Amino acid sequence: MIYFPHCNPHILVWQVYKRRWTMMTKKKPVSKAGRYAAYDRFLEAIPPRSMTKRAKYLHGIGVFRGIRGDTAWVKIRLPHGGLYKGKYYKAGDSVEIKVGNLDSYDWGELEDVRKEYQSKADKGEDLEQVEVPLFSQYVSDWLEIKKSQHRGYKITKGIVDNHLAETFGHKPLNAITTGDINRWQGKQLAIHSASTVKRQKVVLQSILSSAEKDDHITVNPCAKSDSIKVPDKEPRYLTGLELVTLLANAEQVASWLPDYILFAIHTGMRRGEIAALKWKQVIESPEGVFLRFPTGKTQKIRTIHCGETVRDILKRLKANKKDSDDRVFQMSLTTVIRKWREAREVAGLKDVRIQDLRATSATYAALSGVDLRTLAGRLGHSDLTMLERHYAALTGSGAVEASGKIEVGINMAMEQAQEKTP
Repeated sequence: MIYFPHCNPHILVWQVYKRRWTMMTKKKPVSKAGRYAAYDRFLEAIPPRSMTKRAKYLHGIGVFRGIRGDTAWVKIRLPHGGLYKGKYYKAGDSVEIKVGNLDSYDWGELEDVRKEYQSKADKGEDLEQVEVPLFSQYVSDWLEIKKSQHRGYKITKGIVDNHLAETFGHKPLNAITTGDINRWQGKQLAIHSASTVKRQKVVLQSILSSAEKDDHITVNPCAKSDSIKVPDKEPRYLTGLELVTLLANAEQVASWLPDYILFAIHTGMRRGEIAALKWKQVIESPEGVFLRFPTGKTQKIRTIHCGETVRDILKRLKANKKDSDDRVFQMSLTTVIRKWREAREVAGLKDVRIQDLRATSATYAALSGVDLRTLAGRLGHSDLTMLERHYAALTGSGAVEASGKIEVGINMAMEQAQEKTP
């Protein structure tokens, strides 16, 4: 035995035996040929056309032997979780992916396919290649759905066609960034008023919100875009003299227009609500005549009591009703707006918008003593914020009957105006 100074001979002997034992028992790496042979044996062990419920796996490679032939599968572990084929898998779950006919692949190719999928899963990437539609493609389907659901469909479509399509139409949905929206917004603000651009942006935000729900994008880029500040304006309402002048000129433009204007003022309804109002929503009862119709995004039923003026208007409209049309006002919203603009032009009231009829209703109601909560319910507001900001200073004590007070207030203003008119 060779002697090593300063070394314990027993330790040296043990180290020699340990090295030899390690070399004898060390597991050699399996060659490709060995792995492929194991796959062949694995396949042979599964009876042809066995039609098991699921594929059977060896080292993540699966085989399903069906009546129409054998199909290859791979099993992938999802360390971060994720979506596949519309189903969500939590972190640590495994997903089985069908690759194709087994005859179309050799074992090496299947291993490569599995490695590629597993690499994507390890990085948290999508396992399936999802083709994200262009904005123009998606918005076409979105508008088709809204056509039957959205009262302001024509206005919304106009915003899409005239203000959104040119900038965003050619872009895939997931390529639209917050920066794109801010740049579009800046260009629009140089041409249009802040309130107009804000309405356009609401449509864009709604489209992208739907795209997010449909899993075409992960985040709505509008969420972090620059906000649009719209100056807070006092509501514009018609004085008694202005109302008398407007009604006189409206008669010359269209025979039905004075009734439309008075109906809008006495009910406080939005123009879209008036356009959509059906005769079946006009309810006659021992307590009076009521309008009951869905309103707002929640489609909550709103009830409005009809005063004498509104009842008279309904009688005239019903007498001229076409049996084939169930609408109370049987003309399009586009026609209403066009005739309205003609009438206000002739009356010298260019600054009065059709939505100001609603503000006129709210103003006379507040001046007549209708309390804000009753007024909010009548106008279809979910809270009192807007009314408190604009009308709180005008309100008195609680209302006994809102429609009656509004009727008295409007009629009194018109009578006073007529008395002063020479």
